[in-house]
Amino acid sequence: FELCRILALLDKQHQGLGRYCFAARTMLVLGSRKLQIAKNSTEIRYPDRLSEMLDAIAYCIQLHTNTLRESFGPGSELRLIQELVEECDSKIHSLVHQFIETKKIPKIMKGVQKFRMASLSRDSKSTSQHEDGVKGKGKSGDSGYDPKMLDGLLEEIAYVCREIQIFDFNIRQRGDSARNELKRIPSQQRLWKAMCEDRMKDKLPRTTKVNQLQQELTSFYIVIEEYFMTQDVQTAIELDDNSEQAQTTSMVDDVFYILKKCSERAFSTCDVNSACAIVNLLNSMLETLYKQELSSKLSVCWERSHQITQILFAQDQLKQKQVEDSMILALNNIQVSSSHILTLRKHLLSHTMDVFEHMPNAINMAKQCLEGLSDTSESYMRLVHTYVAKFVKDQVNKVNGPQALGSLLERFGQQKYDLKEVDFASREANDNYIPTLLETLHQQHQSMEGRLTETNMELILHSLATHIVTTIETYAMRKKFTFWGGLQFDKDIRKVSGLFNKLCNKPVRDKFTRLLQIASLLQVDKVEEILDYWTSDAQVWRLSPMDVKAVLSLRVEFSQPAIDALKL
Repeated sequence: FELCRILALLDKQHQGLGRYCFAARTMLVLGSRKLQIAKNSTEIRYPDRLSEMLDAIAYCIQLHTNTLRESFGPGSELRLIQELVEECDSKIHSLVHQFIETKKIPKIMKGVQKFRMASLSRDSKSTSQHEDGVKGKGKSGDSGYDPKMLDGLLEEIAYVCREIQIFDFNIRQRGDSARNELKRIPSQQRLWKAMCEDRMKDKLPRTTKVNQLQQELTSFYIVIEEYFMTQDVQTAIELDDNSEQAQTTSMVDDVFYILKKCSERAFSTCDVNSACAIVNLLNSMLETLYKQELSSKLSVCWERSHQITQILFAQDQLKQKQVEDSMILALNNIQVSSSHILTLRKHLLSHTMDVFEHMPNAINMAKQCLEGLSDTSESYMRLVHTYVAKFVKDQVNKVNGPQALGSLLERFGQQKYDLKEVDFASREANDNYIPTLLETLHQQHQSMEGRLTETNMELILHSLATHIVTTIETYAMRKKFTFWGGLQFDKDIRKVSGLFNKLCNKPVRDKFTRLLQIASLLQVDKVEEILDYWTSDAQVWRLSPMDVKAVLSLRVEFSQPAIDALKL
């Protein structure tokens, strides 16, 4: 090394630098056992061996950088980096190639592809057993690879890809920094020009053999990971049960544990193409296989019940307990799955920012890919809303028995509101209609509370409130009211609204605004009095001028000509 440094003093900077770096490379290869590859060793731990080799190369660069900068000027470490990248391309390539061959990764990938094609064609005949980690005939599929073996192999592949990616990124960053110094500093221009005319030029190769092999390994990884993820999800679906009496069945948590594990592993490769490929496959699985399974279970439950409301809200539920539980679980599964999808997306987005911290293009690519999960979550919730609407619609239409909600709402059509003052005074004590309605609604809530998820319970209550408001308004517009009847109507609506506000976590008062405005119109003393309310900025009217006149015409005391004369 000293002789090489002397050449720099003799105005032979380029020659001295070249010999110094070549000597450093030679000493590293000959003097470090970490760069020796045991060709016949079957016990070698390839991920650990790779880390040792990359650490040895990185340490060599760190060891000689200060000496090079002192003897040959800033940026001269570029030549050492070039030499070691060339050596890395030889040694690391050999190690990774040996890893691929020893683990028989190409053979496993072909077996996986063959098994997948056989599954797609629904070929029930078993194929010959694969070697090296292949299971015999089993429940999860004939000739399928052992998930534990694949899980360990995928972890190793992801680790190898990550180490190569990180090393390649860091060494290129360091090489670019050194090159920029050479170009920027005037005293180094002569050395830079000499390096440009040299065999290695003044830059690192765009693509190395290690890069190419790593891309090949990545392609193997994606195929095998897809197979592993699909098989594990199918197994989770097959083993679905509710032995713990939870709000959801076991497959929900199991499936998302698998998806989280596989997607995290894909991101851990530090290869954005791998990460996006697995996320896309994961999203496709959520949209097809998993969603179809959830939807079909809910459809089966629906078909087993001629009227879903008899299950959800009937007081006598003993005979249909099994169907009821299955239906509630199926609805909960879909809603919780939608929530889990958003949680997974948030987690992977955070993972993206950590893994690709210094790669803005990769971050944008991953973010765009993860947007698909939001759309999938929304599609799950649309399914939930569809079935909730069916549940509540049937409940509102149900008229079996005097305590059925449909029957109670029909009784509202029989309520009289053309009351006198004496009728108003006795109504509170003698009429049990509103208390019965409120008690029925409260009992229904209690029967479902704790069995439905909080979100599903909220959706059902809000949908039920919408249906009740619509039904009451329809009946109200067919009635006749006095001032005292309008006052009674207002009290009744406020009691129903108060119950829903008490039961719901999210405000539901907005759904009753239109009814309450109708009630306020029915309590005015004179037709002209409405103008004071109509022109006030105190509230936003949900009623059109035509609606206002239609409501005022329900008052027996008001004349139609006076109502028609209103200018709203």
